[in-house]
Amino acid sequence: MIKGRIETPWADVDDQVLVKSDGFPTYHLANVVDDHLMEITHIIRGDEWLSSTPKHALLYDAFGWKRPQFLHMPLLLGSDGKKLSKRKNPTSAFFYRDSGYLPDAFLNFLSLMGYSMDNDKEIYTLNEIIAEFDPKKVGSSGAFFDVKKLDWINQQYLINEVSENNLWDRIRTWGFSDEKMAKLMPLIHTRIKTFGEFIELCDFLFINNIALNETLLTPKSTSKETAMMVAQAMIWSMEKSEDFGKKGFEEATHNVAKAFGLHHKKIVMKIAFATITGRHQGPPLFDSIDILGKEKTRARFLKTIEFLGGISNKKLHILTKAWNGGDCSALVSAAPQDG
Repeated sequence: MIKGRIETPWADVDDQVLVKSDGFPTYHLANVVDDHLMEITHIIRGDEWLSSTPKHALLYDAFGWKRPQFLHMPLLLGSDGKKLSKRKNPTSAFFYRDSGYLPDAFLNFLSLMGYSMDNDKEIYTLNEIIAEFDPKKVGSSGAFFDVKKLDWINQQYLINEVSENNLWDRIRTWGFSDEKMAKLMPLIHTRIKTFGEFIELCDFLFINNIALNETLLTPKSTSKETAMMVAQAMIWSMEKSEDFGKKGFEEATHNVAKAFGLHHKKIVMKIAFATITGRHQGPPLFDSIDILGKEKTRARFLKTIEFLGGISNKKLHILTKAWNGGDCSALVSAAPQDG
């Protein structure tokens, strides 16, 4: 319905395994049977599944079932022109909610990804797009996830949908709730000398863009490459434990220090502190993580990796293998010395 009729030669359809040796069905068989039993009439999925569609169509035919309509949506692309990757980008809607974007503005922005309204209209309500939606208007090429465009749309909603009288209430609900402040006050009570120091000490819990510093991220002559691997391993450790809170974060710092053979306090904690706060001191870090939240915590480590130059696919493969083996010490390197 988006790309029109697509024909695939038989020679390009491989001999797919449908049932594994343990008797369980593979994804392709389970997917088709499940969709049929649920009486699915339209399958909307990303372009990366286009190559699997001939297999699914043949299975429908083999069972004598009516094929559903297939719509393959354009992929969301990152700033590098490649598919938006969870490994490199914040991809959770919760991240954008926690960063202060309005739900209606975010939905408006997402609907623009690979789609265009009549007269190139860019600001519209959900009811408007429902009333006017036409799958023929969905683009066939990848859609660039343009954060600057998202910022502009969100600003329009802030100006036009949130009154001046209601603005502080919305900001307070977003980031300065009584519940959040009750968690934060014990962390700063004995650390501030004046009320004016509150924001100076805690700004990292409210702002979206931390001013990263290469020197702080590479303590004790740690190389940028090692710091990036530490950041990536922190994410992996918390993902494995499914805990991006205080306990999971603290355990991750110890897991990473052990795996890389690095000093926990002098290296790993300093990298973690600089990643989360942009500094090497501040409120208790582990307690602060519970306030910052999962999505922002994860995004901060991704930002550190990007800031320091990024990890190539080859080096990521090596790191993955070493991390899964529990020993990354051979990958640790010192920063090159001048002269």
